[in-house]
Amino acid sequence: MEGKGASISVGDHKIWEERRARLKALQWGNGTIQPESKYRVYLLQCNAMKEDNVNEFIKAVEKYYAEERVPLPDIINMQGPSGNSLLHVAAGIQKPDILQALLECKHVNGLAGKANYRGDTALHIAARAGRICTAELLLGCGSVVDKANDMGNTALHEAVKNRHYELTRLLVSRGSISVYQKNKESKSPLYMAVEMGDTKNLMLLMEAKDGRAEGMSPVHGAVIHQRIAKHGKDLVVDYILHDPKLEKLINAKDKQGNTPLHVAILHKQFKALLSFIGEDVVDLELVNNRNLTAFDIADEQRKDIDTPRTAFRLLAVPLLKAAKAPRSKDRAICRPESFGLRRDVEPLQLGRLKDSANTCMVVAMLVTAMTFAAGFSTRGGYNGSEPDDRIATLLNKSMYDVFVICNAIVMYSLIIAFVILLKTQSNEFRLVHYFLREARLPPLIAIATMSVAFTVGVYVAVVALIIGITFLFHIFRFHGYMFLWPLFYFPKLMARLAIFLPS
Repeated sequence: MEGKGASISVGDHKIWEERRARLKALQWGNGTIQPESKYRVYLLQCNAMKEDNVNEFIKAVEKYYAEERVPLPDIINMQGPSGNSLLHVAAGIQKPDILQALLECKHVNGLAGKANYRGDTALHIAARAGRICTAELLLGCGSVVDKANDMGNTALHEAVKNRHYELTRLLVSRGSISVYQKNKESKSPLYMAVEMGDTKNLMLLMEAKDGRAEGMSPVHGAVIHQRIAKHGKDLVVDYILHDPKLEKLINAKDKQGNTPLHVAILHKQFKALLSFIGEDVVDLELVNNRNLTAFDIADEQRKDIDTPRTAFRLLAVPLLKAAKAPRSKDRAICRPESFGLRRDVEPLQLGRLKDSANTCMVVAMLVTAMTFAAGFSTRGGYNGSEPDDRIATLLNKSMYDVFVICNAIVMYSLIIAFVILLKTQSNEFRLVHYFLREARLPPLIAIATMSVAFTVGVYVAVVALIIGITFLFHIFRFHGYMFLWPLFYFPKLMARLAIFLPS
């Protein structure tokens, strides 16, 4: 790669004024490039460039211009078999003189972002070759810093892949946001740096875009950005944890004294937390500048009334306990007694909350037992003949199906509520309050569904009763008709028979 101190100024001011005048005279012409001589002319210009002498290159262009009267922008825009223009060729050579000479011309700046047949721009070529001065010139004339080629690689991918550190720093400082941009192989520049074990590029990439990563190790930055899953930072964290070359970064501290584990908890990164506590190389006892361990931070978040109640807040402390993460021995210094005034009030309410939870558990179990029994107390009885022996007579009724479904929903909702309420047996006020609140929804569902089940059950029972009453009514009606029919149609016969009735 070029030396860090390479200067963009490539000659005496008077010499460059002369060169600009010579190139300016070549910008207008009425000639066109002949297809049959296109590649021959292209190769001649490329050979002149490879001599790395700007004066010889200008002479070659002047010679072709004198022969064909082709304007300079058309000459620069000529493409070879691979689609490379003269700007692509100039971007790959050692000195930036020729490229600067080309960029001095009008109508050329727009060609800086033009891609070849592989999708590479001149900036890709410069990044791949490590030409930092060339890259600065291209960025200064409007090259798109994060444009991807056909492989999905940006200039930053190429710089990282080829370990061009100064070029990586330049692209990051010029606003490249492709640190986490995946190529066709699903690899971001950050992931590539980790895969290569290139800690220097990792450090440079962590300075990109997000100020929160400034001054941190690569693991800190990867943890902070892990929330954007599509960028694959969870893979970066896992790779760093399992790479012996990067082991020293795992317990590194930032300016606040936080290790990557501290940062994972502060930013509520659950995947990163699981990765860290599962590795023996992670030191769970390290404290930050506030003398707090990772466990202390998680415990503070759990007890903070202003912190949203999330799964991370509830599970972080149990996970750290399971991993035998200790509390800080100096925590009392950082936690004055005045911070605990609210906790003195909490035990007074803890008993009331636990009584409410116990009452809810009893009610839930009683209603669960009742619905369980109702499921087997089948209305209408069972069939007693084959092939439906011992099968409920109402099984084929649609309303009976509704009753069974609602009854099951009631029972399982209350079982869920009971299981949630079991968590209220803790002596932690926050946990009891949280789980008591979370147990509200299942009973509400059960009450709503229970009313439907009751209505359907009554409907099924009443329909069966109405059928029975109707049947008896028709029997009595038949017998009454048989008795009254002779009385009205044979009155004389009935009068004679009445004589024999006892008085």
